Amino acid sequence: MNGLLALADQHGVPLRPQGPGLVFHCTMLKPGAVEGPVRDYRDYVRRHDSARWAHLRRCLLEEGVRAIERGLWFISFAHTAADIEETLRRVARAFFRHATDWKYP
Repeated sequence: MNGLLALADQHGVPLRPQGPGLVFHCTMLKPGAVEGPVRDYRDYVRRHDSARWAHLRRCLLEEGVRAIERGLWFISFAHTAADIEETLRRVARAFFRHATDWKYP
């Protein structure tokens, strides 16, 4: 989560991960949305930018990273530090492409 947040901030992508650890959720904040943890579904619907999240998901997939549509991410004890580092390298490329290509509809 720390790596995702650092890359999101570096590329100006308003992605906010949160959760207990091995399973966590990411919210793509709408312009002007309040920062901080999402507390419930209504809060998520109010603050989540689904169109931008869909674009980022496509960029991630093109780099070989599958982000689940509803925003969940899973890490297994089978994943090594090298796996996570490789994923973050791919995420960085996807975030760069997303930040470069994204335009609000």
